[in-house]
Amino acid sequence: AEAFLKSAEGQPGFPTALLQTVLAPDAEEPIKQAAAISFKQTVKKNWTPEDERRAYSAAEQQFVRDNILTAVVRASSVVVRNQLEDAMKAMILEDFPERWPNLFQEVVANLNSNDVMTTYGGLMALRHISWKYSLKLSSDRAPFEATVTQIFPTVLKLAGELLQHPSEEASLMLKVICRIYWFCTQTALMQPLREPTSAQPWMQLMKEICMRPIPPGQVPDDLEAREKCQHYKCKKWALRIAGRFFARYGQPRQARDPEFAEYWLTTFSAGFVEVCLSVLRLRHEGMWLTKSVVHCCLTYLTESADHATTWAVLKPQVKFVLFEVVWPLLWYSEEEFERWQEDPVEYVRQQYDCNFTTSNAREAAKEFLKEVVKVRQQDCFMTVLQQAHTDLEAHRATPTDVAAMRRKDAALMVVGELAERLINSDPQMAKKQKPKKGKAKSQKSPVSIESMLVTYVLSDFASANAFLRFRACWVYQKYGEARCRLGRQQPDQLVEAFKAVLACAADPELPVR
Repeated sequence: AEAFLKSAEGQPGFPTALLQTVLAPDAEEPIKQAAAISFKQTVKKNWTPEDERRAYSAAEQQFVRDNILTAVVRASSVVVRNQLEDAMKAMILEDFPERWPNLFQEVVANLNSNDVMTTYGGLMALRHISWKYSLKLSSDRAPFEATVTQIFPTVLKLAGELLQHPSEEASLMLKVICRIYWFCTQTALMQPLREPTSAQPWMQLMKEICMRPIPPGQVPDDLEAREKCQHYKCKKWALRIAGRFFARYGQPRQARDPEFAEYWLTTFSAGFVEVCLSVLRLRHEGMWLTKSVVHCCLTYLTESADHATTWAVLKPQVKFVLFEVVWPLLWYSEEEFERWQEDPVEYVRQQYDCNFTTSNAREAAKEFLKEVVKVRQQDCFMTVLQQAHTDLEAHRATPTDVAAMRRKDAALMVVGELAERLINSDPQMAKKQKPKKGKAKSQKSPVSIESMLVTYVLSDFASANAFLRFRACWVYQKYGEARCRLGRQQPDQLVEAFKAVLACAADPELPVR
């Protein structure tokens, strides 16, 4: 069967036959799935082939264009629908609007339909149109601006109606709406979207999506399934949009439109800080959140630390964020422990995989920690060091306690992430630099780097806990250059540390090595 389908590619009538098979009410599901997969592949390969002899006729392409949206709406399963959506995306990229001028009218009609799946199909088509224009230069997006002006009020009204429905299907459609708005604002902000009459309801929608409660019965028991749950994905995209606006369009000194940036900063930025804090507090109180939602909240709060408007809201809650949200995220989890034991190669790979770290809640926690210590050191620097010192001392008191080990590992991670600041603050290592004009003088750390390394880190090279051996190597790496400079004054301790690192090169655990 596969050989026959491959040989039929490029033949006249092939995509039509596949689409008719997908739409046939009496066809079995496996046959529909095979037809949908073949349809997607032939569209991507032969819709506009390099060899014109393999191109389908204009009449056949028109038939497919006229029926693809209907096929998406009437798809018999998620598998079939996903394949058809991919094919439609490829067709929109090639044909819209020149060879597919009536698509926009179809989308409008679908969005105004009372049928849920018909509306969903219209949203997916609009999402792919938005994606296409997100790739274009601002000068080439003028035709799409008129589309946005005409259709976005309808989309916004639909979103308001979906908010009233607690189903996962409603969250899926809200997620698609968020992605449409994301694509429309990803690289540049079109003039219609800069108007307060447009920005205000859209930002309000994002806040309401973030705070929308999730029905308990709709949260899957399986953790992997929870990460894919549409309720959480919807919140993730709303938070990503807020973060993008803050970082790209809400910075008056950097934005292309300082007037809009000032408007966004003063009108919306503080409100989203409150939203992020509320979401994180719900997590602290026992509500489960996906890693990506936590990542987006912390990323937004990281941006908020450097602005007076947002810091005024964040400052009273910064200890909560640091010690009830960030700190626990730094502890190594049962999941990490199992991965270390079962697949140490994968554990090592994830430490350096940028695709993994860019949406990882722990990475966002570390960035928040470094940013608040950097820009709000008078409020946070000593507080963070005191907590780290408390956890390090707790491990010395109960060295075999597993919880104390996890806390020490997190405390050493903090010490390593703040290495540059601690080195510059240490009396023995401070660089002889004149403070920059307008910069506050750095606070001095309560203990010397040398004392900290010898007291809390050096012994961990021989620890029975593999995570602590791993962390000891990592911390000495962070302080390597400064440690060698100190070694001129205390060579015995430098030699001891060097021998310990060499011994770890033969450690039985791969991540340590």
